[in-house]
Amino acid sequence: MSMTTAVAPPTIDVPYFVRSLAGGPVLSVEPPPVPFGTARVAARPEPEGGWPPLRELLEGENLTLASLGVALRDAVEHVFDDVTDHVVTDALLGVRLHLQSPAEGQVAFDWPEAGRRITYLWDRQKVRLRIDPADAPEAPVEPAPAGEIRRRLLRLDRLDGAVRTPWADGGMSDTTAERRLRDLTDAGIAWLTTVVADHGWPGRALVGAEAATAASRLVQHAREHLDFRRHCLELMRDAAERGDLPWREIAYLTDELRVTDGLPQVYGTKFEPVDGVLVPWPVEDPQDVDRRRAALGMEPLADHTDRIRRRFPLTGREAS
Repeated sequence: MSMTTAVAPPTIDVPYFVRSLAGGPVLSVEPPPVPFGTARVAARPEPEGGWPPLRELLEGENLTLASLGVALRDAVEHVFDDVTDHVVTDALLGVRLHLQSPAEGQVAFDWPEAGRRITYLWDRQKVRLRIDPADAPEAPVEPAPAGEIRRRLLRLDRLDGAVRTPWADGGMSDTTAERRLRDLTDAGIAWLTTVVADHGWPGRALVGAEAATAASRLVQHAREHLDFRRHCLELMRDAAERGDLPWREIAYLTDELRVTDGLPQVYGTKFEPVDGVLVPWPVEDPQDVDRRRAALGMEPLADHTDRIRRRFPLTGREAS
């Protein structure tokens, strides 16, 4: 990742951030398959003198260890969901990385020429810098509030999937598994209620895209917690408006609540068994459903229905 590499479209040799050697703002580059395009990355604060930067900025004279830590934190937040490994140790390069959430983490760099280890620890409010002897014990990984929320959401989602997937594959006829799922969901909602009260909706910015989707699934499954689900839908709409949650999650919960109220669904995400096959619950204004789905980035209902039927073939009591 370079902050000073010159790039001429359509050749992209830097994965995320570029800046012309002649000056100008730092730009983020959309990775493939998105067509080539850049967007300005806000400087914190705006460089003195505006653009292009002053000579000392262009030549990196202001690049201190402290400012490098801020740049690392901001870059990590930008690419957190694109990074597959959030805990990485590279003994050859002398780098140890531990990311807990989009805005929480730490990284250590060995500096053998100086006999030192440089460690950055950060959250959304501050960046701390440690300089230790190279042979000193490594800084422990500190608890991170958003990181703990992220880990618990992902763990709940894994536990739910371990029970729900075989239950669904078996035609949703295992009553013991159904009770386990209900107990797991109730416990998860009791905890998520406190998270929402303390932090608001746990969206991408707080816990990353994967855990944010897990939170949405948990609320969709919580059929016994109607008031909380309605409250969450309001929070989720606000999150989607600011780009913190995919709009399709709003579609899933909207339809879930409509079906619970005995009303036609809006987006066609809920199904019921009819004559041994899954069919969409009645849809409001069905002639416009594909337009509504497309507006939220969802596939046509016919394609979705075919995929659902192949994924969940009905057997046992659910087919009757």
